[in-house]
Amino acid sequence: MALINDPDNLFQGTSTTSAGVTWGTPTGQVVDITAAATLPVLAAGQYFVVRSRVQSANNGLYKESGGTPTTSSVTATKVGSVAPIAGPSASTIFLGTSAVRPNIAYDVAARLVYLLEQNGLGFEGVLGQTVYSKMMIDWKDDAFLIANAPFPMLCIDAGKYFIGQDASGNYSGWSWGDVTTPATIRTRKLLRNMGWSELSAAGITLRTYSGITTLGTFEDSTPGTGDLAYYQFGSDTTVNDTTNFDFTGPVNEAIKAFEEIGNPATCTFATTSTITRSAGSFITDGYKVGGRVTRRAASVGGNNGTTVLTAVAALTLTVTGTPFTASGADAVVQLAVNNLNALSLRLRVRDADAKGKTYAQANLSSAGKTALSNFVFAFPLSNGADQKIDETDANIDANAPYTGMTLTIYATPQSLGGSGVLVGGPYNFGFTLAANAGTSKQLHEWLQRQLRKTTDIDADASNAIGRAIDGLGGFIGDAYKAGLAGGAFPSNPQGGGSGVYITNLAAASKNSTTMYDNTGAERGFPIGTTVTLDFNATLNDDPVSVYTLFWDRTIRTTVGDLKVNSGGTITSAGANLPASLNRGAGAYIRIANFTGADAAMNGVYQVTTLSSTSSWVVRRYDGTAMATTAAVSCTLDENCVDTPDSIIVKDNVPADVTGAATADYTFTYDYSNNVQGGHIAATDAFVVARAVGQALAQYTQSTVTQIQSAIDKTIPLTSNIERNFNNP
Repeated sequence: MALINDPDNLFQGTSTTSAGVTWGTPTGQVVDITAAATLPVLAAGQYFVVRSRVQSANNGLYKESGGTPTTSSVTATKVGSVAPIAGPSASTIFLGTSAVRPNIAYDVAARLVYLLEQNGLGFEGVLGQTVYSKMMIDWKDDAFLIANAPFPMLCIDAGKYFIGQDASGNYSGWSWGDVTTPATIRTRKLLRNMGWSELSAAGITLRTYSGITTLGTFEDSTPGTGDLAYYQFGSDTTVNDTTNFDFTGPVNEAIKAFEEIGNPATCTFATTSTITRSAGSFITDGYKVGGRVTRRAASVGGNNGTTVLTAVAALTLTVTGTPFTASGADAVVQLAVNNLNALSLRLRVRDADAKGKTYAQANLSSAGKTALSNFVFAFPLSNGADQKIDETDANIDANAPYTGMTLTIYATPQSLGGSGVLVGGPYNFGFTLAANAGTSKQLHEWLQRQLRKTTDIDADASNAIGRAIDGLGGFIGDAYKAGLAGGAFPSNPQGGGSGVYITNLAAASKNSTTMYDNTGAERGFPIGTTVTLDFNATLNDDPVSVYTLFWDRTIRTTVGDLKVNSGGTITSAGANLPASLNRGAGAYIRIANFTGADAAMNGVYQVTTLSSTSSWVVRRYDGTAMATTAAVSCTLDENCVDTPDSIIVKDNVPADVTGAATADYTFTYDYSNNVQGGHIAATDAFVVARAVGQALAQYTQSTVTQIQSAIDKTIPLTSNIERNFNNP
């Protein structure tokens, strides 16, 4: 079946007027209907509607339940709370036959609209606008409906509706029909692209359903077996308050976000911040921590309003602040569950695929909203294959290092990562992940497994239900980011902060793992970047070939208005020259970016006097006469190769990167801590490699190469064969 988007595909069923129809003595809701071969031809198990019986209790929706209907006898079960009664022989109107079964039905006495999963209507559902349009057709063409009942619904636009009110503002009490017996009728769950409020005959909002849709694709959208998203009202992570959506695949269904419960037994404003009851359960009613309670018609008018809930127990609601007058029992106040302000959606699935799946979550702010209403809301939610999950749940639950991994959530910030464990640490964090010497991939596999659990996953005495808490990390490419999931920082349900700190991580994963602290700043372990000097065979074969790795420059400054003057100075009208140089007066600098006629003034200068940030006294290193240039934006480099200030790059020992080029050379560059020549630690380095032999290998130089954080780098050096060397 497919989504119904045409009102012509909704049917009340073929009308049949049957003579001499008798209702037997019912057993509960079940009754035998008989006639002298005048009943409509019905199929076993189908729904049909009865009209025009003098006994109004016998009108309404039925389901064939005997299994062998004939035109003389049908055993049927009446749908709804009003049981059928015995009735004499009389002419009766039936809607529905085996050929044209109703998939929409109106119970005009009970004022209920039913959507029935038959005759082309399945779980794929029907557009709200289509149902509204069908009502317009039926109230125009069906004389019985327009004579016996007001119009059921008001459409504000194609996504927002009121049921129980018509366009003239009249309240009618119409609502949707959902039942569990004699079979499941799930009218509300079949409505698509639709939100609505359900109004009483007095115009009171009884319920509000918000239409929830998702943007993006699900990795498996197969009906019935595909990926299933879930949602949670409120913010309580100590209990499993999550609820699965009814249908798999991208979401398009309505959820109840507001419901008036009424006046609980002995409802009391016990204190200025609590409401109590003597029986029943606020939990069962659907109140949520982080959601709200709405009050109306209170005997003390100041107790009306809407307030956020901080605690929910079976017999007590606790709200933020002290908004109540402690007035004792209130037999007239009407309470409502109000979860319009607190909704989160999550998609966390693991199936039989070899790979796991990425996780996604969304909330009202990601939908660009602050509260739900009787409308349609679109949330970004999608998933795909997670290339970093290969292990099965069973193996994660049973084997090391996974079994030794833990998550701890803190109520107060924890100062962690000092003594050089993190670059620049310590910093404050609210979560810790103990990796048990596992890699970042193994930690990710374990953590994603925990986040699908409906049990407590917090290692300390407090509770945190796995699938109720936010994502705590994920991979971007091969880099693991703890404390950042889906581009968002996690909310700490206990208040200690959003930062996620990792302990005992395998050394092989430290270069590619970073952690976000409570301020949202990215923090990392000291990083060593692997660099390989890759020599060609000509260099390898030359027994005396050597290499050296130089800094192309250790410091680069951009001066937006640099000018060279023929009198032997460089100037900046805006005082943008550096206040000092790494090597002080006498240092060599390299200037670039002059163009046209001024391009000759690019090159190396020696600074003889650091007069000010507006002017330096310099001379050309190559002796070329200086000419006056225009003031333009130029780069000014220090400790450059090809100058007396050139510097050999050191490895993490530290030792100079120089030696024999007879075999490729790999070393670790101390990315986090190298400060040679004033270089800023933990920033990219720009280097140049040179090599030369004698009888076999000519001199060669690499291009300027950028060494980045935790990204392995190979620098090729290719030497031509030396054919002219002669040392007799």
